[in-house]
Amino acid sequence: SCQPSELDDNFCEIVYKHSGGMPYFASEILENCVRGKKCERLDNGKLGLAGDATQNQDALQFANIEELFLSRLDSLDDTVRKTLQFAAVLGMTFVLSEILEISEHILSISEDVREEHALAIRLSLKIALEEGILDENIQDDNEFGNFSSKGSVMSNMFIGTEKEGDNDNLLSFDDSSLKDNSYTFYHDTWRRVIKSLMLDSWIQDIHMHAAMAVETRVPDNAI
Repeated sequence: SCQPSELDDNFCEIVYKHSGGMPYFASEILENCVRGKKCERLDNGKLGLAGDATQNQDALQFANIEELFLSRLDSLDDTVRKTLQFAAVLGMTFVLSEILEISEHILSISEDVREEHALAIRLSLKIALEEGILDENIQDDNEFGNFSSKGSVMSNMFIGTEKEGDNDNLLSFDDSSLKDNSYTFYHDTWRRVIKSLMLDSWIQDIHMHAAMAVETRVPDNAI
């Protein structure tokens, strides 16, 4: 990271022009330049566009922030994108266990590959964190304490339906301490862009399998 005073004046003018002066858009343009290695320390000691400044302006030339996010999503592999699609349908905030349950349902994950699948999901979420798409929420000591007000629909439906021993079967891997890891999209625009790429039928399928997962967790006499 760097301070505003470390940015080359010409670079600031270019970023301002392309962002229209919108702070969040400007910060994402700068982030995109850094990730694409389009920036370097100039002779004046400040940060500016690397090499041929005109040629490297392609890292800044996006019509809007949605277009920039689309470009970032295109650079991710299929597993990460699919994990983010599950998350986007669940809501702004979701829990690791929800992603695991729904993805196992909808992708028909067999018992012999459940652990491998769970690790792939965890890796996808880690990449999304590194990309600045998600934030990881810090949990308090109260069970479901953070989910009742801002959790996703599915996590809220689970509240009050847990029975002793149920949690043991919730995850696809042995480290149950991670089962309640909660994540939030860093900005609602990420979620909106991800959902815009999804077919309505795919969104409906995810909702349907989320409901099926809830049904398997809630005993008939609890409804």
